[in-house]
Formats: sequence, C-alpha cells, structure tokens
Amino acid sequence: DKPITSIAATALYQYDLFLMTRWKKLYPKAHFVSMFDILLKQAMPFIFKSGHTMGIHLYDSQADVFLFIDGEMHLYNTFEIATADDISYFILSILRNFDIKGKVDRILWSGGDVDAEYANRLTNYTTEIVVLDAEEKWKVNDEASAKELKGLNILKDSTVCVL
Repeated sequence: DKPITSIAATALYQYDLFLMTRWKKLYPKAHFVSMFDILLKQAMPFIFKSGHTMGIHLYDSQADVFLFIDGEMHLYNTFEIATADDISYFILSILRNFDIKGKVDRILWSGGDVDAEYANRLTNYTTEIVVLDAEEKWKVNDEASAKELKGLNILKDSTVCVL
C-alpha cells in the first residue's frame, strides 16, 4: 500500500512478482511507480471542489476508471475491456452505485484516440470531455515509433528509467 497524501487515500496495488524480481536484479536501485500516481498527478488540476469528475485511462485491454465527487476520490479501479460496450457497462454501473442521476460534469480521457468509438461513447455520460495528454512534446523520425509513442500518452511525462 502507498499513501497518497494529496487526496487523503491509500492505494493498494500489485506488481507482477516475476517481472519485479527480474527488474530489481537488473536495476537494484530502481523505484517502481504505479500508473495511477502519474494519472492522478495529471488529473488533479481538472478535478473541482464541486460536481462529479470521472477519469478513464485506456491501455492494452484495460481501463483505469476513477471518480471524484465534490473534490474527494470515491473510486479508482481497473477493468478489463474489449469493446466500447464494456466501457458503457462500467460507467453505468458506477453511476448507479454512486446514485448519480444523469451525466457527470466532466470525463477526463487518456490513453486512447479522442475520435475513437470509446471516446465517442463518452458523450452519453457527460457534457464535457477533457483530454489528458502528455505535457512533454516528443519528436520521432519514423511512423512506427510515432505510433508506439502515442500509445504511451501521459506516461511520456514520467521518468521511465534513470541509470
């Protein structure tokens, strides 16, 4: 577990033990940073003291979803997704579980193309979509690298490895 002092919460998460042991052998002084640390740091300026803010970050076949109500975090969870219907299902479940009527005030979107079906589906659940994008601007010389880099999205702002 790890305390997150800025939002008065404690995060519980797990790493793949095999991979972590392997990386620790290669880089004994390495410190591992969870994705939610980076995501919440980017999201905090867009979370207001009143209203409902939901965040969705896509990667691989998963979506990290979080919910702030009146500036307080009420949910952060990772869901397995395969289609836009999966995103809709989880959003509707969260809205029902937290007794939110209608739409949330804003959805923070990250990790996926804003024009993709996933993002288009979000307009059913909010009046405002805010795209969280990396603050650092990277340049690459070939299309394949550009595509891979785009997939990192906000993770490009984190220090991935310092030797």
